[in-house]
Amino acid sequence: MKRSDATTLSLALGGLRQTIFTLLAVLAIVPCANADSFQQFTTTGSFGPGFTLTGGFTIDETTAQVAAVDMFVTLEDPNETLNVDLFGSIGTVQPFPEILEFNTFDAQGDLLNLALVFPGNTGSFQGYTGGLICGEDYIPACFLGPGGGSVASAFIIAMDGPIIDLDTGSVSVATPEPGVLLLLGPAIAGLFMRRRTA
Repeated sequence: MKRSDATTLSLALGGLRQTIFTLLAVLAIVPCANADSFQQFTTTGSFGPGFTLTGGFTIDETTAQVAAVDMFVTLEDPNETLNVDLFGSIGTVQPFPEILEFNTFDAQGDLLNLALVFPGNTGSFQGYTGGLICGEDYIPACFLGPGGGSVASAFIIAMDGPIIDLDTGSVSVATPEPGVLLLLGPAIAGLFMRRRTA
């Protein structure tokens, strides 16, 4: 082997070692990001006079608390959509053990009160995977039986405005975002494909 071939081979192996070291460093850091500790949910529903519920919210799975709210109530006029994005409170509803109450507001003080069907809840979103929202439609968990009362969800317009009951609604797990490694794929491929100039 000539000296120039040995030098070229040495440089190539050095570059490969550097690339592998960089790749291992990136892979060691990625699990620390813990991007999977948040779960996004999508809400859909309809109210009596042509109102609709869309958008969603995000739960911090580590604390089982609300991290973000971004829901929308569209009124009869499709151009009039209210962004309900301020978290209010969550809690149990007595005597409805399978219901989790979730209150959110908009900047004008309008209240969106959602009664989420969540059997076994402890007043938090711990273990929540989505489900039905109590409304005017019959859902057994939302009723106590004949003459026993019921719980429903509603949008309450501020300043003594009307209470608009939800007819039907549901919450589902949002489609997950691509994983961090999937996003790093092109960068990692680029590290392997780069050409060293001598």
